[in-house]
Amino acid sequence: MNQSIRLQLPSSGDDQAEQVNQTYIASQLEILRAAMDLDVSDYDELAQLDEIIITAITLDQQAVKIDYQLRFSAFYGCQDIDYHGSCQRVLRGRREGNCLLFTPYTAPDSADGADAL
Repeated sequence: MNQSIRLQLPSSGDDQAEQVNQTYIASQLEILRAAMDLDVSDYDELAQLDEIIITAITLDQQAVKIDYQLRFSAFYGCQDIDYHGSCQRVLRGRREGNCLLFTPYTAPDSADGADAL
């Protein structure tokens, strides 16, 4: 069993605590990457991840939801084609006091048609 990814929120007792927490969460992308689905190969087998953009954070007393966008690209040298795209994803976690807990991302087994027979 994988250990949860923990993100400790800064303690703040003022009215702006939620905004401070959202800004802090967005700044912790390197920690959150381990819990995010960053695979873009479904869009193009040569696709490479270019950028992760956090688009929204919803935080309440029990849970956190992080909406993020992946930007990716692929280059086909023989055809001199550059391909760019983006997709939306969601990361969900739970909150325990000032700590956010996320399950590490595990890629699903590949759907191989030969296995279905």
